[in-house]
Amino acid sequence: MELLILFPLLILVVYCVVFAFMKQKHEKTSYYKNTGKSLYQIWRNTGDRGEYSVYFSLEVFEQYGAKFLFNCYLPLGNGKTTEIDLIMIDSSGIYVFESKNYGGWIFGSENQKYWTQTLPARRGSQKHQFYNPIFQNKLHVSCLQNCLNQSIPIYSVVVFSDRCTFKDVKVSPEQCVVYCSEVANVIYEWKKIGQNALSEEQIKQLYDKLYPYTQNTEYIKQQHIDSFSGYNEYDFHNVDYNVQKTNMGNESKNGMKLYPLCGAFLTLRIAKQGQSKGTSFYGCSAFPNCRYTEKLDNKK
Repeated sequence: MELLILFPLLILVVYCVVFAFMKQKHEKTSYYKNTGKSLYQIWRNTGDRGEYSVYFSLEVFEQYGAKFLFNCYLPLGNGKTTEIDLIMIDSSGIYVFESKNYGGWIFGSENQKYWTQTLPARRGSQKHQFYNPIFQNKLHVSCLQNCLNQSIPIYSVVVFSDRCTFKDVKVSPEQCVVYCSEVANVIYEWKKIGQNALSEEQIKQLYDKLYPYTQNTEYIKQQHIDSFSGYNEYDFHNVDYNVQKTNMGNESKNGMKLYPLCGAFLTLRIAKQGQSKGTSFYGCSAFPNCRYTEKLDNKK
């Protein structure tokens, strides 16, 4: 009888010890330091689980000086953004990952508008279409190139969960579409080709430049979701063929200030009410969709 009582308690103790160990280990990772997401939050969200699985497969590259960025919102212009799931900056170049945490069978080809996920059902199967992830990541790479405005090797990698099966996926050797369990081996091979593309200092500079794009408020994240309302998302993902060459820094070519997180210009305004009434400030021209403001030195 005592064993029947002690056994569940022993299982609970072991579970608590294992969870505490996993929690402690997780909170030391770049993923946690960058996103602040707990193991519980990751477990609850399918997309986050996929991104974390990709990072977990690639974490070893941090030993070689690689740095990671997560959920990077880059401007497309016109107040819209595109989100990159995961970026790895390495001595061999920059790797842009599009994570698809899907199960079932996957069908699609390189130039197909939509791909298909087939899941088993009680009667037959269920089919779901999703936008070509190669097209998605082409846009991400184009926006990143536009943002950095430097000659740096950038590689596109589409990563699917090991829970799915590629039934009929046709892509050329130039396009990298892999299972999560294969992604580290792919990066190892590419590292052999471009080992000395970036120095340690360049890696740090690129990381520092892109990090602010990962630290977005919930408002910016929701704005990203809302920005596609009423649009054909596939058409928007084809912007990479003629992305506007805007300056992603603080100023454009004509001297006007630019808010890099939404891509719209900042305009000089005067506060009409409140404690700052009568003082000048910069406000986003995309207002009210974007309410970003920037202080102006009114003592000048």
